[in-house]
Amino acid sequence: MAVLLFLVRIFYIIIIICSITILIFRSLKISILSYGKFRTSVQFATKNPIEIYIQNLTVPKRWFKHYYIIGTFWTTFLITDIIILQNRNIGYFAWFVQIFDNIEKYEPEYFKEPYTECVIGLVMLQIQTIRRMYECFFVERPSAGATMHIGLYFLGLAFYPVTGLAIFIEGIGNLGIVNIKDKEFPIPFTNFLSWNILLAIFIFIYASYHQYVLHKNLALLRSKDFSVSSSYFIPKGDWFDYIASAHYTAEILIYFSFVILTKGFILTTWLVFIWTVVCLGIVAKNSEEWGKEKFGEDWPKNRWIIIPYVY
Repeated sequence: MAVLLFLVRIFYIIIIICSITILIFRSLKISILSYGKFRTSVQFATKNPIEIYIQNLTVPKRWFKHYYIIGTFWTTFLITDIIILQNRNIGYFAWFVQIFDNIEKYEPEYFKEPYTECVIGLVMLQIQTIRRMYECFFVERPSAGATMHIGLYFLGLAFYPVTGLAIFIEGIGNLGIVNIKDKEFPIPFTNFLSWNILLAIFIFIYASYHQYVLHKNLALLRSKDFSVSSSYFIPKGDWFDYIASAHYTAEILIYFSFVILTKGFILTTWLVFIWTVVCLGIVAKNSEEWGKEKFGEDWPKNRWIIIPYVY
C-alpha cells in the first residue's frame, strides 16, 4: 500500500468531513470556522463552559502570514531538492519518502502523474505561496483585534505542507528518486505545449491576478494603522461587483487549475480542490449572513455568493 499517498488523502477527507459536520452546530461554526470580522461581530449566547472554552481559543488573524511563510519554504525545498539537486543525486526528499514507503518498490499509484505536470504544479504552488506571503506583509490590512480560532490556525499551518505533497505525490515515481538516469531533466520545451498545461497556466495566472486586485480592493477599505479599529464597508470593484466573496472565487479557480493540469485524472488533486470549495463556501456563507445583518438593505442583492450561476 502507498502509505504516504494514503496519509495525504486521508488528511483531506478528514478535514472535509469535519467541516461539514461542524455546520450542524452553530456555536462551533461561528467559533471555529469564522475569523476576522465574523468573530468580532457575530455573537452567540451560551452558558456551556465547554463551548465558552472552545470559543476563546483564538490567535491574532494577522498570523495568517505564517501559512505562507511555511508554504514558501516547504515548496522551495521540494523544488530545489527534486528538480535541481536530483539532477545529480538522490536528494533529501527520497529520504523523507522512505520513512513511509519502500522507494525500491513503488506502488503503481506513484507513477500516474507525468514528470512535467509534477514540476509545473510545484512551480504554480510556489508562485501562489510567495504572492500570498507578499500580500500578507505589504497589501492586506487586518483589523485591530481580529482573531481566528486556534484550530483553524493549526489547520492552515498543515495545509501547505500537505498540499505541497498532494500536487505531485501521484507522480513521485517519475521524479528520479529511485533511478536518477530515468529522470527527464531538463524538461523538453515541447512538453509544455499540451492543452492541459497551457489551459492550467492560463487559468492560474488569470485567477491569481484577479485575487491580487480583489485583495487590494479589500485593503483599501481599511486604515493603514493596524492598531486602529476601522469600520467595515461593502467591497466593490472588479469581481466584487458580481460576486460577494469574489476573492474566494479566485482561490477556487486557482486550485481548479491544478485539476486541469492533471487532466482530472489525479484523485489527490481533486481532494485539494473539493476541500477548497467546501471551506471557502462555508466562509462565504458566513460573510453573506454577516453582510446582510450589518448593512441591511444596503447589502447588494444581485450578487452571487461565491460561484456564479451556482451559489
